Amino acid sequence: MNQSATKSIPKKKNFNKKDVAKKLDKLASKVSQKAIYVIGRDSDGYYTIVNYKNNQTVYKDIPRKDIAERMCNSCNRRPYTNTKVKDIYKLFDTYHRMYSDIQFYRHTIKNTSSNDLYWSTTFRLEITVERLKNLVRAIISTC
Repeated sequence: MNQSATKSIPKKKNFNKKDVAKKLDKLASKVSQKAIYVIGRDSDGYYTIVNYKNNQTVYKDIPRKDIAERMCNSCNRRPYTNTKVKDIYKLFDTYHRMYSDIQFYRHTIKNTSSNDLYWSTTFRLEITVERLKNLVRAIISTC
């Protein structure tokens, strides 16, 4: 292979500065109109997704931070449809129900004197914890 003794120099491109400025202004106005979503926390300890521009809560009662981050990232790309929001809130309701069941089982295990009740509640607790883990995976995959 023969190599050239001279270096190739790219040609200077002539830009129309007015057109570039107009395109840049149009792009900046589109970006400034787009909603920005951030994660917040409410007084109950749950996570919320807030529209940063008008400080309006968009989604609330999100149980975990990783779920809130996932929802926030996908909202910043494209907001959810109403049917998807309903599905996610149904999963959140199931999460809250299972979480309260776990708290009840732990309280029962701590305060019971019956051996049979202790073991049956322990097994229920284990089953509910596994179901809750699977539910969290389902919520994350839905987001």
